Amino acid sequence: MSQTDYLDLELSIGPGSTTPDGAAHYPTAVLRSPAGEGQGGMAWPWSPGQLALLLDELHSAVLGAPARPTEALMRRAGEQLFSALFGGDIGYCYEASRATARAQGAGLRLKLRIEAPDLLAAPWELLYDPRAAEFLCLARQTPVVRYLAIPQPVQPLAVEPPLRILGMAANPDGAPPIDAAQEQARLGEALSPLQQQGLVELRWLGGQRWRDLQAAMQQGPWHIFHFAGHAFYDSQHGEGQLLLTGDQGEMQVLRAVELARLLDEQPALRLAVLNACEGARGDEQRAYSSLATALVRRGLPAVVAMQYPIPDTAAVDFSQSFYAALAAGLPVDAATTAARKAMSLSAASPAAWLTPVLYMRAPDGRLWQPPPRAPVAPRTAQGPAPSPARSEPQVNANIQIGGAATGSNIVVGGTLNMAQGGGGREPTAADRAAIEQQIGQLLFAVRTLRGRMDAARLQMAELQLKLLQGELTKDAGQPPDAATVIGAGDWLLANAPDIAEPLARFFTVPAVQRQLTRAGAEAARWGQRLFRW
Repeated sequence: MSQTDYLDLELSIGPGSTTPDGAAHYPTAVLRSPAGEGQGGMAWPWSPGQLALLLDELHSAVLGAPARPTEALMRRAGEQLFSALFGGDIGYCYEASRATARAQGAGLRLKLRIEAPDLLAAPWELLYDPRAAEFLCLARQTPVVRYLAIPQPVQPLAVEPPLRILGMAANPDGAPPIDAAQEQARLGEALSPLQQQGLVELRWLGGQRWRDLQAAMQQGPWHIFHFAGHAFYDSQHGEGQLLLTGDQGEMQVLRAVELARLLDEQPALRLAVLNACEGARGDEQRAYSSLATALVRRGLPAVVAMQYPIPDTAAVDFSQSFYAALAAGLPVDAATTAARKAMSLSAASPAAWLTPVLYMRAPDGRLWQPPPRAPVAPRTAQGPAPSPARSEPQVNANIQIGGAATGSNIVVGGTLNMAQGGGGREPTAADRAAIEQQIGQLLFAVRTLRGRMDAARLQMAELQLKLLQGELTKDAGQPPDAATVIGAGDWLLANAPDIAEPLARFFTVPAVQRQLTRAGAEAARWGQRLFRW
């Protein structure tokens, strides 16, 4: 099990009732968890007026630059919410499930099925664990998902690179201006390494009308739809709406159901990112009225939307970190956590991390899977497997976004020509992230060998992997040391044959190949000879 694998704790919150003393009480149930099932009840910590006041304060914190009292308010409110939800048997299931997940080297995904209409607007992303002294949403090991049980199975989608992202920015006359150019530039910069490798294709629509979106949907396949602009909630009709541009540049409303119809034309679509203020807000009495839930109800496996107006700087921070994490192989819920962390460090609005909400109907965060590929045969130091003659070194692989696989969670590729594909360049942030994640998975694979490998060899294997990580992630101007890399690789192949296959996959990752090429001709030849580039 890799570091990005998760066990599920699926928790339902049913419609509530009022006790004789006027307090609200809601039935809760653990439907599925590593520790089994459980029943409980939740005494709601706030009156309707107190909840409205809290939401107003959070709204102000997101838009401004909150001071320490606001941070303390968020922790206190988050702890109240946590204590109310995880009392009695529900709390026991949570603690026991966390322990089981840790023992397996996994995280624990909290899937909230909020069936109480009056609690849909509650700030569930604020849940704060006092024992861990952390907000669950900011810890990679405890992603929080608003789960929608829809009686439509999610069909696995095999994706050949590139992963195609369709971006749309709408800035109609009369609406508050957005810095669409900045978001486009930042997102393009974040994805630039992946675009250069042919793994991701990002296209921004030139138009801002619904007709432009419809035409683009018919030109797919598109795997992700990214919207930057404005959204608002129409209380009269009880639904969310986007603001697009009309034929004369004026504001034109696109209702949630209309957006769902347009996106429904693209069967390959698996994720929508709505970088629009109030995109996640819904009528408290109608669970599927918001933009996000309308899209999920129509069959989209996952939607990320904003539950509060979001500053432009926070929006671009989210986009940059979110897609970089997806590209590094994280599931969509873990990628959302990574983006929230980046937003929490933003000087402009440290409270903005509370804004993104992830809605899923997929059973886990894996939205794509690689198409079938030829297995990589294990290698040992006694002799490399023969490779067919080639006119130039290549690697053939596929891209997996948001999956989890033992040993190698990123399987990247297309066909990479090392002579022409820019091999040997300085490592980028995405390169380092990919290498560090893969090394982490290899370390976990080594640790699963306890009891089958003596302690001294186990410790040495971990040391060799850390040496590889240190060399392959060196800063610009410091090429990896060829002797160290080759020595560590040869030792692992000879002394840890149980991880030979994931190790071989590691050395076919383009980010690793580029750093071997940086180390010099000897290291590049070693990689080509052993791992058949």
